[in-house]
Amino acid sequence: MAFVTKKGNKYYPVIYDKVTKKKKWGKGFTNKKLAQKERVKMEYDYQEGNLVISENPSKFSYIFEIWKESTAKELYRSNESYQTSVRNISNHCMPLWGNKSIDKITTQDIQTFFSFIKRKDGKDMAQPTKKKIMGSLNSIFEVAINMHAISKNPCDGVVLASPRTITEHETWTPDQILYFLNLPEVRNSCFYTPLVILATTGTRRGETLALQWKGYDGKVLNFTHSLDNYANLTEMKTVGSKRTVLLMQLTIDVIEKQKKKQIEIHKMLGESTVIKPWDYICTDDFNKVILPNRITRFFKKTIERNNKNNSTQLPVIPLKNLRHSFATNAVNEAANLKALSKVLGHSSTRTTETFYVNDISSAESNVIKSLESRIESDDKKNQNIG
Repeated sequence: MAFVTKKGNKYYPVIYDKVTKKKKWGKGFTNKKLAQKERVKMEYDYQEGNLVISENPSKFSYIFEIWKESTAKELYRSNESYQTSVRNISNHCMPLWGNKSIDKITTQDIQTFFSFIKRKDGKDMAQPTKKKIMGSLNSIFEVAINMHAISKNPCDGVVLASPRTITEHETWTPDQILYFLNLPEVRNSCFYTPLVILATTGTRRGETLALQWKGYDGKVLNFTHSLDNYANLTEMKTVGSKRTVLLMQLTIDVIEKQKKKQIEIHKMLGESTVIKPWDYICTDDFNKVILPNRITRFFKKTIERNNKNNSTQLPVIPLKNLRHSFATNAVNEAANLKALSKVLGHSSTRTTETFYVNDISSAESNVIKSLESRIESDDKKNQNIG
């Protein structure tokens, strides 16, 4: 027996063996007619003995593959989030449960899994990452329910600890941010502009690198997309991520200099320039778009070199913690919670409060202005000293 079924936004041809009660799923199509044609082909191959139903449709690995091609692509708005989710399940869950029948995976199995899960370097897995894996697993088991492989979701009843608040040692103060940005190897690099934007707006890496000139008016930046490591523009992480952010004067000055630099590079390279000055804001010394992994590597190596060669030591933090630093410093300046949440692009103030806030009182521009006054005063001191 053969039929076509819909999962997510795709149609899948399926061959069902009544004797073995096993199914063979074909690839997914967005067009139902194409799926029907593939069903006819699969049915013919099956009758001729050219198609063998050997895969056990109740295996976790089988359900995972179906989930990847259907639900996951609908669940995650950005390609980067999708890839991260698939990678997490592939690296941490497949080695344990890949060949296991999905109806044999219990709530206790999942609870134990989260109790002992580690990163590749052997360190404890961060709670936000555990929460993301939990979300993916829950969705995979829901697919299994829809396919009648199980009757109940084993994720129900699993308890995860709440994400902890970002602590001071994981962030930089305004003085430390300015020190880093004023390092010669940072100031003279193609990464200076995106690093300034990251540090002074609290935006995410992919959002910053996806910025285009059409979204800049001299005062604000419009964040509408994210950039993945394949130079693809993808959807933002959440609906609230699409936003307009007011800029500090320091950031405006840096962006204006970047525009002049791009024009000079364009004139020098001529029409061979891959990215023209009116496209992306953050580009390298050849006007090519900067991929997220490049700026992450630069950030990490620059901190290492500074701490090895200079007396002023910087706390070792990942690039994403520039965003946390911005939020923490805004909290310390008594920024308005709702305004800060909007600037950060959080889906709700609850996210902001969970990670950064205990008690905030005090308007969207104030989030920027309060930090700007602190940073600019420190920047002027540094210029006078220099």
